[in-house]
Amino acid sequence: MRKLVVLNRVQCILAALFLLSFAFSCSSGRGGEAMDIEVVPTAGVLHFSDLYEGCGAVVPQGPMLRGIVDVEIVDSTIIVLGGTDSGMVSLYTMDGEYLYSFLQAGRGPEEMTDVRTMAYNRFTGLLDVLGYFGAVYSFDLSSGRLVKSFTLNDCEIMYAADLLPVDADRYLFYKEMSYVDGPEYEVYLFNSSTEEVEGRWLPLDKDFAEAASFGQSNNLYEYDGHFYFYSAFLDGVYEYASDTMTAVLRFADNDYNFTQRMKDASYPDLFAFGDACAASGRIWGHVSMYRIGGRTLSQYRHGKEDFYWLVMDLEQGTGISYDMLEDDMLWGVTSGVVDSPYMLLASDERFAVYTAAPYDILDLAEECPTDDPEIMAARARLAQLPYESNDLILLMSVRQ
Repeated sequence: MRKLVVLNRVQCILAALFLLSFAFSCSSGRGGEAMDIEVVPTAGVLHFSDLYEGCGAVVPQGPMLRGIVDVEIVDSTIIVLGGTDSGMVSLYTMDGEYLYSFLQAGRGPEEMTDVRTMAYNRFTGLLDVLGYFGAVYSFDLSSGRLVKSFTLNDCEIMYAADLLPVDADRYLFYKEMSYVDGPEYEVYLFNSSTEEVEGRWLPLDKDFAEAASFGQSNNLYEYDGHFYFYSAFLDGVYEYASDTMTAVLRFADNDYNFTQRMKDASYPDLFAFGDACAASGRIWGHVSMYRIGGRTLSQYRHGKEDFYWLVMDLEQGTGISYDMLEDDMLWGVTSGVVDSPYMLLASDERFAVYTAAPYDILDLAEECPTDDPEIMAARARLAQLPYESNDLILLMSVRQ
């Protein structure tokens, strides 16, 4: 078993931070009306220290991970969704010590052929895992034992791309593609005990969904007890509360908004759609939205080759775009969206969780010379990791 390497400038932050006293619905300050935020593509450098006040790097020990798909932090345990020979879900201490794995890949009892995502269910204390074919398994984290399961195959949802528990029995599901005849929706409320659909919101444009389908993450998320939804071409962010879905943030109308006319157009395939978006002068492919304290962090495209990070300040009602990211807390590298070694996979009130391949960072570091002795020492320690090391898990402490 490899020894954990922790860089001296990046100590793990274990103490829970105070919950923020506001959420989207409180931030608008306008009697429940949706907040309008204008988004404009602009050049700029986003610094890690703008968002985070502390950072930690963990090297997961134990079996080799065949990619890290998702991460959950539950109390003092890191839960990783990523294939190993021992299972598709692995547990670690906050220092990276391997605990155990569960959920084998396969078609047998208590197995899944593949996994879309996972979510810790704070109402049951179980880990809910969503499979590609509509199965949801719930596991006891103390043992890896399967406690219960249900499937969506017998209802109109059929397959879902994301899930979020809202109480012990009910879940929000995000549906990105059409699978049945008749009306379909992007968001469903499903009761796993009665096996009934209890809510449907945001009608699914089937033709547009077929043309515009591409990878997204974190469409459904919880922050400070509030439940939110966003998808790549939606006009804003929606909150689920009191059995309804309401817009709490909208992108202000300007010359960069993705238009309804573009949605209504016909596209033979994803490539034609991408070409039309690139030529439109509009913002498109706005994905991967994560709550970072009083802000959100997301990514979007403008034109053919321009990619941006977007930071929306939910107190000020402002949005600022950046085309570069400077890691001024860990290894002193600067990158654009496409070539960034840092992949944001999760966030909560305490941490934003990134993954990064050590040698991607080192390759980029060759283009980013420094005379900072701490940065130089951190890079040297990173270079000492064995080539077959698992990707790093970065725990970035959210700035309050």
